[in-house]
Amino acid sequence: MSEEHDPWRPAWEDDPTPEAPAPPWLTPSRARRLTSRGPNWQALIGPLAAAEDALSRLDASVEAASEPVREGLVARLAFAEAAGWLAAAAGRAWIHPRDLALAEAGLLGGFAAAALAGRGTAALPATAGLFGGTGRANRLLQAEADHLPDGTTLLQGLALARALRRLATLASWDPLASLEAATTMLQALEGETATPLQLRPAPFATWRREILVAPRSGGEPTLLAAAGAAANWMASEILDGCDPNPAQALLFAAAVVRRRKRLRAIPLPFWAMPPGGRPAVLPFGDPAVWFAAFLGRVAAAATEGAAELRRLRDAEVTVARLTTSGRQDLLPFAAAAALRAPAVTARGLASQLGMTPQGALLLLKRLQAAGILREVTGRRSFRAYAIN
Repeated sequence: MSEEHDPWRPAWEDDPTPEAPAPPWLTPSRARRLTSRGPNWQALIGPLAAAEDALSRLDASVEAASEPVREGLVARLAFAEAAGWLAAAAGRAWIHPRDLALAEAGLLGGFAAAALAGRGTAALPATAGLFGGTGRANRLLQAEADHLPDGTTLLQGLALARALRRLATLASWDPLASLEAATTMLQALEGETATPLQLRPAPFATWRREILVAPRSGGEPTLLAAAGAAANWMASEILDGCDPNPAQALLFAAAVVRRRKRLRAIPLPFWAMPPGGRPAVLPFGDPAVWFAAFLGRVAAAATEGAAELRRLRDAEVTVARLTTSGRQDLLPFAAAAALRAPAVTARGLASQLGMTPQGALLLLKRLQAAGILREVTGRRSFRAYAIN
């Protein structure tokens, strides 16, 4: 009896065909690198179609959404990407994206130190909420304390989220425009206090030329170009004195997609994964599996983004019903602020609306009473609210 095909088996786990010919859009230098064990290009048709479909549906839906929902989805996608990267970096533990939003707002302290001290639920309230009761959550987070990001790694993750939001919202920002633009982007990932990065001009020019030549030849699909750019970055010797890393590579992949205008409303999703999901395994150095792995991650992350978009739209509908059935005053503006940001505070809302923090808190509590928002820190002060 022949072995049945498992439809859920990832395409990149199948035995590749080493003799598969390279497609015509590959530049000669890239084709030479792939001749020894290149991708099975025919086997990529299915994963490419799935990734293109999921990505197109999400991008079109976000572009058609209201401004608060569009901005809020981009912010949440960026934090989800940062959370996935932190989980993949050196096997670190997964952190709920909303906890990263709270950290960026300065509402949380050091994750690892709090977890070691048995106060993990205070430092990671959204993450702890996935584990059940407070005692159990504290024990599990304490066990994971060694895998939680330190301050430096956390700042890199937050910088990645900011860069992705910038890519999605600023059409004029192009990290691939020049050596200086690429250096500025990479330095932002490292942090202001890090040693300045030096890029070798000649290798960078070669790498950039290979990225930019395909659109003129009119052949290579954008997602495969992005995957190739990331793999080539990891294999390059562009950085002087240090090795390239996956966060840089995937951010450049997102820049390729944006530069080609493949996405109009969102950053390229890749790292995002559901709670408890396994961090992405990134076989950059193996062309036989990398392209399919890349496409599979994009499709899965886009699916997660679509679920988040539905949640925001549902909340927007509930807000509309609430504000048409009663007095409106500033309530719609407070709801829009909550849609735009993964977490909103009374002080921040007061600054946006030009009112007192006490008045802003009353608005947030009205939205909480209506079931639209919930308090997400578990504190009595310095509280934050998020869409239910």
